[in-house]
Amino acid sequence: MDTPRQLLTAALSNDAALEKLLAKYSGRLRGLQKSLVDFVRENRGQDGRVAVALNSYQVLERELARAGFQSFYDYSDLLEEAGELALAQVADVPEGELILQASRQSLAAALSESTENVNRQIRSLGEGIVQALKAEMEVATVLPRPLSGIAANISSAVKLSEGRARTIVNTALASVQRGVHARALDSMEAQGAEMFVYYTGPDDSKTRPFCKPLVGKAIRQKDTARLSPGKGLTFRRNGGGWNCRHSAIPVTRAWVEVNKVQIATNGDIARANAGAKR
Repeated sequence: MDTPRQLLTAALSNDAALEKLLAKYSGRLRGLQKSLVDFVRENRGQDGRVAVALNSYQVLERELARAGFQSFYDYSDLLEEAGELALAQVADVPEGELILQASRQSLAAALSESTENVNRQIRSLGEGIVQALKAEMEVATVLPRPLSGIAANISSAVKLSEGRARTIVNTALASVQRGVHARALDSMEAQGAEMFVYYTGPDDSKTRPFCKPLVGKAIRQKDTARLSPGKGLTFRRNGGGWNCRHSAIPVTRAWVEVNKVQIATNGDIARANAGAKR
């Protein structure tokens, strides 16, 4: 039987594994800035203008494709790996076979939901990048400008988008896992089991005010719907919010009692909600 300490160790290990998945993704826009700046350099005339008519997206699309921009949208393999990690998290918990079975049955739906959500956000972000870069390139065809100024503007657009994309995908990786566990929780409750989530992970200076009252405690399944991390997010899908480092592991009342784990009170829930970002 996994103890609270063992579940904490597993949660920290899972967090490190998600960081590795994120590292695979975070470099997929690398090369975009250099490719576009090289394109500007190659096509600048002596008057400092870019000698290309950008009355359509064709040239920009070609340069984006050359820079590997499509890989920006390639994260399905990472979401699938995150789902498998979610199954590993519950493999050794009490009544683990039942919870694991319920989690396996929940995996496809959780992947579908998270993929649809991240697709929408990344698509919107990608369209924003294209619009920003197109505007910058169009100006460069009309007004003489230093290459350094064009490069700085391109760099700003790309770096801002990289950071936002990283946050979106990082949150989606954890969202897959939370979706798996939340659906398993619902399934076990429907079978008559009294279920909790054990909220575990780091408790340090970076821990959000929302998470602080909940870390190391068991939260009743029925109480999870009362928790709201703010910013339009949900506890079931997003935990404490964007980039949350905590795990919500499905456990039974028997596990809570045997391990003498404190159950989150109404006060804890109120304090968590009061600490949420609005």
